[in-house]
Amino acid sequence: MKLSNNLPNERLEEQLAALLETGETAPATAVVEDQAALRAPSRVGILFTFERLISVLLGLGILGCLAGFFLFVPALPAITVAVMLSGLLAMFWIGFHLGGRRVKC
Repeated sequence: MKLSNNLPNERLEEQLAALLETGETAPATAVVEDQAALRAPSRVGILFTFERLISVLLGLGILGCLAGFFLFVPALPAITVAVMLSGLLAMFWIGFHLGGRRVKC
């Protein structure tokens, strides 16, 4: 006794065996039934597609974070040196500017 769930699989196997033996194309009814099955999205297919989309977006997010980290962190020492030199030059300019204005007592 065979289960009813195996009927579509058996039918597909029979069609494939017939096609391989005769070399003919599949009957039009089989194509219509297959297209009808493709048009009706299953819940499992939608969840699988959603899961794949989320995985791709998370992968791109992690890659973007790592790229930003490796682009920004090596520039930190150069930025720090530039800010410190700018501060020293600004203090020197302020001292020079104020020192030129002598207050007469």
